[in-house]
Amino acid sequence: MVNAWLLYKRRAQEEGAQTMGLADFRIRVGSSLCLIGPQHSSQRGRKSDIEKELAKKKCSSMSCIPPKDVRRDETSHRPVYMDTHQRCKYSKCTGFSFIKCKKCSAALCLNKNKNCFKNFHCQ
Repeated sequence: MVNAWLLYKRRAQEEGAQTMGLADFRIRVGSSLCLIGPQHSSQRGRKSDIEKELAKKKCSSMSCIPPKDVRRDETSHRPVYMDTHQRCKYSKCTGFSFIKCKKCSAALCLNKNKNCFKNFHCQ
């Protein structure tokens, strides 16, 4: 981890960008890795007891926007329909949506007039 931070720090200094400390770097990398998660292939058959328990757990009501590297990784981002509407998390939109990203858990507009879902994951 320290070697990765040193490489990051050296490259940021070459580009003249502001660098973050080692602790912040570790937190950012850790949260990104947690959100990316393992790559699973679809499995057949019944779910195991562990998967059933994980499915029962509810997420917290507070939602935060994932880091850019997770948003833009182009894997497992799929729209899911919600029962209630939430405010769109795309910065340039103020609307409400019944659609959220399965991976990011961010409510995003997705209709024929606005495609905040695509813009959120590409910009």
